[in-house]
Amino acid sequence: ALLHVFAAVYAAWILSMTVFPVLTGQPADPFRRPLMLVPFGDIRSYIARGDVDLIVHDLLGNVLVFAPCGLLLPLLWRRLDAWAGALLGTAAFSIAIEIVQYAEGTYRVASVDDVMLNVLGGALGFVILLAYRSFRGRTRETAPRESGKAA
Repeated sequence: ALLHVFAAVYAAWILSMTVFPVLTGQPADPFRRPLMLVPFGDIRSYIARGDVDLIVHDLLGNVLVFAPCGLLLPLLWRRLDAWAGALLGTAAFSIAIEIVQYAEGTYRVASVDDVMLNVLGGALGFVILLAYRSFRGRTRETAPRESGKAA
């Protein structure tokens, strides 16, 4: 039950950052639909500008924000408890967000780079889950066993 609560809070947090417009003083333009479908286009432009803050915020931020997705999806749904499931689930969530951002017509840009970075974050989360499971398995194997006899 606690895992479901955490997942709901996480999903609400992600949606609040990515879907709901932030008040910028700029009204939404119903005819403006910013879209970036060139892989690595955003990433190349950030690096070319040399803006370290933008690189850290946008690139690293997308990876780290979606790491919990790759960890939570396999824990919530057994079907997603494999590399393909965790990555496809993360990609589906990310693509849904990008579609909504595009449909909103706000200042946000729907970008294939965001999807790639988000899926990379999901992979990081799944690696953390696998490492935890491996560590937990080793500690159970090396833990002293009780003999079952009364002392």
